[in-house]
Amino acid sequence: MLLLFALLTAFAARAEDAASLARIHEEAIGGRLRLGLLQTMRVDGEVLIDGRRLEFSLWAERPNKIRMETRTDDHMIVQATDGVNSP
Repeated sequence: MLLLFALLTAFAARAEDAASLARIHEEAIGGRLRLGLLQTMRVDGEVLIDGRRLEFSLWAERPNKIRMETRTDDHMIVQATDGVNSP
């Protein structure tokens, strides 16, 4: 029972940390009102999967347009939707 309590407490602490980080980020970019006015967004990043590095770029535009490019050393995959048709 003690182990279960410890695991549940750790999970709750992580959830609280995530909520706290989200709140701090929201305040740093101008608050909920400014976030609601946001129309487009671009995110760039990278992920390591099985020792391979994948780079990605994601563009999103309200209400539901999305384009994502995933790149490796020798390939590029593009997925996109205009919000009406399937990607």
